[in-house]
Amino acid sequence: MSDDEQKISAAICQLANIPALAADQDIYNAGMSSIQALQLLVELETQFEVTLPDEAFVAARTVQALKLLVHNQRSA
Repeated sequence: MSDDEQKISAAICQLANIPALAADQDIYNAGMSSIQALQLLVELETQFEVTLPDEAFVAARTVQALKLLVHNQRSA
């Protein structure tokens, strides 16, 4: 996992109380709730200093997809 993927995975694991998460694992199937996802959205926007579109965030269901979303917003 890349450094950004590790940061995203760590945030998910902490918020959802998940011991570990693969980069391609669906975060909702792993145990993340919609309330925790909202907390994750705020955490990622703060940590990476980006604004993530709600629709794109909801569609990004893996660490890899979230990393790509963050990177796309950084370069926008």
